[in-house]
Amino acid sequence: MVLTSENKKTLIDRFKLHDSDTGSPEVQIGLLTHRINYLTEHLKIHKKDHHSRRGLLILVGLLMLAALKVPWLNYEKRLHSSLGNTPGYLRSFLLGAVLPVAWIPCTSWVLGAILMLAATSGTAWQGAYLLAIYSLGLGIPFLVVGFAFSSITPLLRRIHRYSQLVYIVSGVLLLAIGTLIL
Repeated sequence: MVLTSENKKTLIDRFKLHDSDTGSPEVQIGLLTHRINYLTEHLKIHKKDHHSRRGLLILVGLLMLAALKVPWLNYEKRLHSSLGNTPGYLRSFLLGAVLPVAWIPCTSWVLGAILMLAATSGTAWQGAYLLAIYSLGLGIPFLVVGFAFSSITPLLRRIHRYSQLVYIVSGVLLLAIGTLIL
């Protein structure tokens, strides 16, 4: 999402932000949520309109599967750590501090689908419930990896070779959920 000068000025005025705050992850996620709400209202996606919700989930699933073949849909930049293989609390802290800032490619598709479902759910509590469950499902594995980083690293290297399969399964699950919503 690109911040236009008009959006930026509106954000700064409405939320009393400093100009440097608009690039923070919290503001970017807020903008993404705002855009999804805007699209659901302007595309006439009502809370009880299951066909539109199903169509959007299927679209997100197809885009997720297409990202495997279209390079510009699945771009990532990796930075290599100068810490080497030294385990410890500092490394775990740095990993935890950097991961929320880094936009994990597979997370953005699922987060977009969850935000779309939350925006079109019956109440704000239902949307909050969906986002809380998503956060737990994302956060608990990161906490486990953070606490046991030195002993779990070899396992993560073995699992990494199946990452494309996990990506495909996630896309297929989004397609299945989209078709099962009645």
